[in-house]
Amino acid sequence: MNNLNLNNYGEFEALILYEAHCYLAEMIHVDFYEVHGTKPHQRAVFHNTLVYDLFIIKMVELISPSSITISGERKNFSIMDGMGWLCFKQYPKLRTLNKLRTSYTVFNKWLNEEIEISFWCALLKRKLTIKVERNKIINWSANITKHTPFRLGLVLERMSKIYKKNNIHLNELEVLATKDDLYQKIRDDVLAYHESYIVEMLGNVFYGLNLYVKYRSKQRKKIYLPIGLIAHNVKYPKSLKNDFYKELYSTTLAFKCYDDERILSYIPSTTKYLKMRY
Repeated sequence: MNNLNLNNYGEFEALILYEAHCYLAEMIHVDFYEVHGTKPHQRAVFHNTLVYDLFIIKMVELISPSSITISGERKNFSIMDGMGWLCFKQYPKLRTLNKLRTSYTVFNKWLNEEIEISFWCALLKRKLTIKVERNKIINWSANITKHTPFRLGLVLERMSKIYKKNNIHLNELEVLATKDDLYQKIRDDVLAYHESYIVEMLGNVFYGLNLYVKYRSKQRKKIYLPIGLIAHNVKYPKSLKNDFYKELYSTTLAFKCYDDERILSYIPSTTKYLKMRY
């Protein structure tokens, strides 16, 4: 299957709610990190470098677009894009989504900001300085973590384009020669510096999404069955007819409504000193 094929935006909404909540619930969790310090000078401290790398990889999965078809129309959407669609296209006036709107906007703006980074390339014996959007270097870091050079052709090609954009002209071997030093700069410096703020922003997105899920869950009507059981009548999006996606939607409303404290206790109030560089 080349790309996901959805019949309508009701199915898209059901899929986004379920996948976004599941993904963020795994990331904003004690399995990855602990929050140290007192507000407003807190930090997210990851247990080790392996879980830190996994967190970055999962974040890239969250923000990377894929080709999908909705109502016969080809679109490029990431899970994060889907949450933006929910806020600004599907329900632009729904006040319950205000927290998610704000959190999504802050994170999306941060991702797309252009920053300047400099690093020393030992093999080329020169210092390189580039201006590049944060979302690009996060993507590079995750993919270099996951793959050997045999599977990094697309990343190296994108790196080459950024070098050219910054008037740095390197051949293919020279681009490859910069990989390890650039990766170390991104992973161990830029992203390590921002790790607490990244957790804070994603935590706020998760909190806003959970508020919306709880709002929809409360709209379910209880049905009292003769044998003493209680069922719920779910109010589905108007275009949602497919049984699989209806089950996905109802599962989200039934089992993904977290207490506020479950999420808020894992959102650091990041010290301003970890928001000043890069």
